[in-house]
Amino acid sequence: MNRSNETLWSSLFALAFGICALAFLTVIEKQEWFHIRPMSGTAVAMADAAARPDK
Repeated sequence: MNRSNETLWSSLFALAFGICALAFLTVIEKQEWFHIRPMSGTAVAMADAAARPDK
């Protein structure tokens, strides 16, 4: 490999590492973004009914 190829690969590696580090920090900071949510109105109603304490 010549010098320009090595420079290109090292720059791409540094960019990928930076993007992965940013993604990791975002995930550990904003965990609520990744909770599973109901898709339909019926599923929302069923989830609410299951979460309500019995009276």
